[in-house]
Amino acid sequence: IFLYQSKFAVIIYFLINIVFFFNFKNKFSGAKVILILFVTQFLIFLSFSNARIIINKIDVGFFSINEKEDLYEKENRIKHIRKFGNIGLEGLEYAEHAVFSGRIVLWKKSLEYIKKRSFLGYGSMSDRSIINQSRLSENKLVNPISNAFMYSLFSGGIFSLILFIYFWLSIREKILNFFTVYKIPNIEEKIGIVLIFVIGLRCVIENSIMLFGVDYILLLNSLYLTENEWKYQ
Repeated sequence: IFLYQSKFAVIIYFLINIVFFFNFKNKFSGAKVILILFVTQFLIFLSFSNARIIINKIDVGFFSINEKEDLYEKENRIKHIRKFGNIGLEGLEYAEHAVFSGRIVLWKKSLEYIKKRSFLGYGSMSDRSIINQSRLSENKLVNPISNAFMYSLFSGGIFSLILFIYFWLSIREKILNFFTVYKIPNIEEKIGIVLIFVIGLRCVIENSIMLFGVDYILLLNSLYLTENEWKYQ
């Protein structure tokens, strides 16, 4: 969270802490635990961030170390906190970039292609090549569609989207249980509920479980943790 400073991760971090704060019977003890964890995590982040003092650049895949560096020079000072936004944009464009990191532009561009093949789609992971043609020609880093619902429509067509929505509707009770997680006595089930909720939100701003990666594995394990059969074994 602190190293990459993702806006989504920061919001989820504080949301989960708020939920678990109300989960503590002794609110003062809960506040102390959350504060200690926050300070510890932030100090670990600063220790990693300050390590950049001895690392100046990456050359041919290897780290090169400066023999001397004036750390008091303004251009050499380490910036620990990431700035969101783009000084080249103004008004609504700046607000969109600061909040959604350019995703709305990607979604608009994707819709143009979806209209052409909304029934069958373009195939798995096709968003990386189709909506990034100009970036690929310039040998730049490609941007995925960054929305699991749009990705399902883009790659598999309307039927894929329907099945994806049906899946989330079928576990909607598990998602809503996040807001009453303090009532659940089983700690494993609590962890499962929180992970399902977080992954569900990630589907709005990332391709998430549609890529069968870490999110997919976490979701399967979280669903298992929330099943009644497991709790009474």
